[in-house]
Amino acid sequence: MEGDEPTHRLANYTGDIKNGRMEGKGIYWFDTETRYEGEFKDGMFHGPGTLFFPDGGLYKTSWCNGRDVGGNYMFKDGLDFENDDRTLTGWRYCNRVWDRRFYKEITDGLRPVDRCMMSAQSSETGTPNHLIPDNCYDTGDGYYNPVERVVYNYAEKEGRANKFVRNVTDDEHEWIVNKCRQGCDRFVGLQRIDDYSDVNRLSRQVGRMALDKAGDFAQGLRVKREREENSGQKRVSFQIYEN
Repeated sequence: MEGDEPTHRLANYTGDIKNGRMEGKGIYWFDTETRYEGEFKDGMFHGPGTLFFPDGGLYKTSWCNGRDVGGNYMFKDGLDFENDDRTLTGWRYCNRVWDRRFYKEITDGLRPVDRCMMSAQSSETGTPNHLIPDNCYDTGDGYYNPVERVVYNYAEKEGRANKFVRNVTDDEHEWIVNKCRQGCDRFVGLQRIDDYSDVNRLSRQVGRMALDKAGDFAQGLRVKREREENSGQKRVSFQIYEN
């Protein structure tokens, strides 16, 4: 398949045709600037194929008569998305227990303390690259207005401000307002923590999971450490006792 990308933004197709329908391999451009590259059957996505989004992300999956049967989303920086946000067992990216680093900090290393990244898209000084209006949230592909439930393009793009990007679901709304950077975020000084119950609870769970992973120990067991002398050398042994 050869051909230049269409210059207009109407839906367009380049590829194999059978009985006047898209069938075989081809490329389909949506009017949203998203494109699909893969296999078709009877005018529908069918077989392996990939959706390429304007923000640089892609979704590689398999299709059956136009229905997605399971795939994987990858962000433009190469980070694979895992659809599991459970704190202890789910996706560990920017996880408050396991790893709070941005993906760029994982791949390129942490910056000096005076240039720490405030967002995943930050300048060399750590300042976020994009302007976020007050009471809106940075979603990575634009800013989210929680009142209108709409994501717009970043405001500093001249001539394209307030351009519609997408709507969000109820679940995504909850995730954004709880975890994304807000436009009115500011330094508020030292915050005193008086209630450590949540921290203690998570610490105990992490400790139990660490034991489970280390030796497949069941919850409720305790380890007693004993030292023995053997040929003049100290040896550490473990005994497991049930409560």
